[in-house]
Amino acid sequence: SNKWMRAKYGKPLRKIFIEEGDILELIDFSGYKVFKEATVDTAIVLFQKGIKSRAKFLSCVVNDDFKNYINDNRNLFNYVSDKKVETDMTSLSEESFLFLSQKE
Repeated sequence: SNKWMRAKYGKPLRKIFIEEGDILELIDFSGYKVFKEATVDTAIVLFQKGIKSRAKFLSCVVNDDFKNYINDNRNLFNYVSDKKVETDMTSLSEESFLFLSQKE
């Protein structure tokens, strides 16, 4: 689920991500339905605990335009490669994680 990024109950997890290691990559599927029967939205987080050496990480918000990639026989790797944004760790807050495209 991606709800931990904004919900009040996710604050302890956001604090761990900020204080205890490095986010390597975060993919937020936002409203895109990865699992047809799931009632929550999906996110993928790659996190390395114990080392605080990275100032930036890659983030990507998957939108409805991902369907175009699937229709063109491309995949998630292609989408993330095209849409990824370098995000500064210092921009993260325990109150909420919000990821925007470069345009936004």
